[in-house]
Amino acid sequence: MDTGNFPPRLVDVRRAASVSPIHGGKAMNSELENRFKGIVAITLNIPVSEVTHDAKLFDLASRDKNKLAAVAAAVLKGFQIAESEINTVFSESMTVRDSLDSIDAALVREGDKWSNPVYFTQYRRIKGPEQIVALNYLVKNTRTVENVAYVEHDVRFNGMAWAEKLNVGTDAPSIFCIEGTLDAYHSPEKLLPAYATVGYKTASGKNWNYRTYAYEDTPQKILISDVRQPREKILMKVGGTSQIFNTYDYCREQEFDLVDPVIPGML
Repeated sequence: MDTGNFPPRLVDVRRAASVSPIHGGKAMNSELENRFKGIVAITLNIPVSEVTHDAKLFDLASRDKNKLAAVAAAVLKGFQIAESEINTVFSESMTVRDSLDSIDAALVREGDKWSNPVYFTQYRRIKGPEQIVALNYLVKNTRTVENVAYVEHDVRFNGMAWAEKLNVGTDAPSIFCIEGTLDAYHSPEKLLPAYATVGYKTASGKNWNYRTYAYEDTPQKILISDVRQPREKILMKVGGTSQIFNTYDYCREQEFDLVDPVIPGML
């Protein structure tokens, strides 16, 4: 499993005086239409002197706010320590969320319901303006005998792209999202297996990232969610297998300048 960790964000569960980095990442789930799912790992460090009740760390990672996604494996149990000691209790919870879902975290007393937590912090992904993405790799050829033009390759990606930010402060990482459909056609005269691909990367990125499918397995719905530097441009391209085995030809790269959303109260 490739966790592809995003930068940690701090959770401030104030009256429990905890510092809880939330790590985001990615993992492929082939059973769910090859949609990428995000991994949420919440690490909780609580000074033991602050824990006056049995407590659990809950995290909710679903748009369905009535669904409790996971409960931390460790349960904090009302520790007794000397005043001079500075101890912490370590607990980690990991669950799976949809790539575009926000994160809720709370510390609650034993027996409390999720709907009324004692300490509560919400993380919301604020969405910026969408941009249309329309990419096309088209190759035509001509039959020698009939002198008739025909389509040899036609690979298209149509969708939208936008930026998002977590509402945790002006230093929150900028997230870019791409959602659309990859569709492809190739001439029946092609004897070798044919594959279509859509590639993306940040302007500063050294390597391209790809989603690749056999032509006969398209159309495919694509959902991409990753991080970038502040105001960094995103590059995209589509392509298909060339005449040379295991190589690809592509359309011209397109550049997208995605505008970060304005987070209320954090101008």
